[in-house]
Amino acid sequence: MHGRLETEEEYEKRINYELKKSKDIIENKLNKKVKFLCWAGGAITNKALLISSEIGYISSTAGKDMKNKRKHLKNKYGDDPSRINRIGISLYWDGTEGFGSKIRYMDGFYLVASLQRFQGKKTSALLSSLILIARARLYKLKYDIL
Repeated sequence: MHGRLETEEEYEKRINYELKKSKDIIENKLNKKVKFLCWAGGAITNKALLISSEIGYISSTAGKDMKNKRKHLKNKYGDDPSRINRIGISLYWDGTEGFGSKIRYMDGFYLVASLQRFQGKKTSALLSSLILIARARLYKLKYDIL
């Protein structure tokens, strides 16, 4: 069976519906306004970005549309806040799929160290990097995934 691609008009209606509906659901559940959007997997188009802005998002993560620029975004005061670099959660995964996988999340100290390293803060970036590297190696040794 062969499907068909959606038209430009259908695409715009779908994106508008999905973004608006998900924003409404989250706002109702949290009883707070949602102003920031994280694009799943970095999937974004100029049209989707425009629609997100029209329905009330003031900022969103840098997606695949910013391949070369994304690595230079540091989320620092004074930067353009309309697009922010996504910082993944701090975790380690052994690569095993299913119930046998070993996933461990870092605690708050390591998250702060990750953020400081990401932002390139000179006073703590080197120390943060060393701590994070050591922590990763210890985790891998503990769970035998080296």
